[in-house]
Amino acid sequence: MGWLCIRNDNSPQNLAVLRHMALNILKKDKELKKGLRAKQFLAALDVLYLEKVLFPEKQQEPTI
Repeated sequence: MGWLCIRNDNSPQNLAVLRHMALNILKKDKELKKGLRAKQFLAALDVLYLEKVLFPEKQQEPTI
């Protein structure tokens, strides 16, 4: 048995909810004109893009 087993109890449903949430967050990003697969790939490779998608309010801090 591995350290992550998603076949027990409510684990499959919980993981499905997390996947849906992640896809919805990527769908909301309108700045990058790419498909959902490309956004997933870019988020996996580029930490800055992942931060921008996960924390959009952080990007809008005013500079003085």
